[in-house]
Amino acid sequence: MATGNTLDESKEKIARISGAHVTYLKSLGLVVNETKTEAVIFTKKDIIISDINIAGTIVQTKEKMKVLGIIFDANLKWEAHINNTLKKCKNKLGVLKRLRRRFTKDQFLQIVTAQYFSNLYYCAPVWLNETTSSRLRRMINSAHYRPLRIAMKDYNYRLAKKDLLKSCNRSSPMEWARYSLASIAIKTLTNREPFHLYNSLSKSLYTTRRKPSIGLFFFYDKSKGKIGKARN
Repeated sequence: MATGNTLDESKEKIARISGAHVTYLKSLGLVVNETKTEAVIFTKKDIIISDINIAGTIVQTKEKMKVLGIIFDANLKWEAHINNTLKKCKNKLGVLKRLRRRFTKDQFLQIVTAQYFSNLYYCAPVWLNETTSSRLRRMINSAHYRPLRIAMKDYNYRLAKKDLLKSCNRSSPMEWARYSLASIAIKTLTNREPFHLYNSLSKSLYTTRRKPSIGLFFFYDKSKGKIGKARN
């Protein structure tokens, strides 16, 4: 990734950086196919399509691309990725309904976790949080409860969502998202990797139960004991 104050500056940087990377990889004996390279120009407003130089090969940028299973669009909005995820999950519902007759509730919920939620929440800490639009969160919410209703054979939608979660011993989408982010933060603080993120978190960590008077993104300890520290 390269950034710049202008499009030309960014294109010049990416040409230089990509050329160095390709040269290094080839020096190790690896085969690099520059023609298969995909690139996106991330902008705040209008989508820009342009030709860029990738290690001597001219590549046209795209409106969006998939990286490790996550779809990034040029405006860094998650609609394309979430719609693609929901489509995959919807295709599994018919099979899940047929499987429900052959398994106990607990067995079926294990299948849901492995085959459905693994798709629905793949890399969710990246795209599911309080900044995700309320409309997209409602879509995720609906998809979350469908297999749970199948598990409880609640095809007439008689159970309230809180009762459904309790009966299936599952958390809500946002509870799961917050837990995932907290888990990542704890691992970062424990392992001190990546160090720049650890350094940023450690500067914002308060060990008292008093909220800091300024700042938007701060962690403060509300518990009686300290996480990760043994009590005396």
